[in-house]
Parts: sequence; structure tokens; C-alpha cells
Amino acid sequence: MNIEMFSGLRPDVIVPNPTFMTDGSLGHTELVVKAAEKEDIYTNWEFWPTGPRKTATTPPHGTSYAEKEAKADSLIPLLELDPELDVYGLGVLVYDDVCTTGLQLDRVARFLMERGASSVEGIVMARTPWD
Repeated sequence: MNIEMFSGLRPDVIVPNPTFMTDGSLGHTELVVKAAEKEDIYTNWEFWPTGPRKTATTPPHGTSYAEKEAKADSLIPLLELDPELDVYGLGVLVYDDVCTTGLQLDRVARFLMERGASSVEGIVMARTPWD
């Protein structure tokens, strides 16, 4: 099984949707990407477990769509890109474990596109229902 089966996409680099850890360690999505890199025995992919990073935590989840959108917007100034990762001209695949609204993934995609990515796609393992 490979990613191309799902989307026809052949990304240049796979990065995690960023999490913020107060002690600077890798978060859950970063650990999954790091483990995937280790298991990629054919070296088909370029993985960056520390791609975009959150430099601080964002406010708690809101209950309305507008509150969730404001939270997603507050994420943008808190993002930084690993200095070793140049996404200019690359197709980027962003991995996340759970998607609720897709707003955070949207803001991360915008962040990467503003830094020159040619395309940004997202893949999630689960989608939660949300009203």
C-alpha cells in the first residue's frame, strides 16, 4: 500500500502537522513521521519529523466554527520552519492523526505555500464528526 493509491500524489517530502511540546520533544504526529521514516526500507520518501513547528501553544478549542477559525488563525504567527528544510518548489504531504474541521491543516498549508511549496496535500488517519 502506498500514498499514490489514495490520491495519485507523489510528494517530495512528508511532514507532520505540528504539535507543541513544552519541553521541546517531538509530539505525537512528529513521532509517527519519524517512525515511518525508520520503517521506509526502500527510501521512497523524504520525511521531516520536525518540518513546521509550533513555537507556543494555541488557545483552547472553541465551540463555534468562528472560535475554531480564530484559533486556527492564531496558529500562523506561532509556526516556524526547520531551517534545514527548504520547501521551495516541493510537493509537501502533511500528516495528521485526527481531523475535526481541517482549519489547522489549512493554515499549515498556507504557511508552507507562502514559503514556496509547489503544492500541499493533507492525509489524516481519522475524521471526527463535528456540528
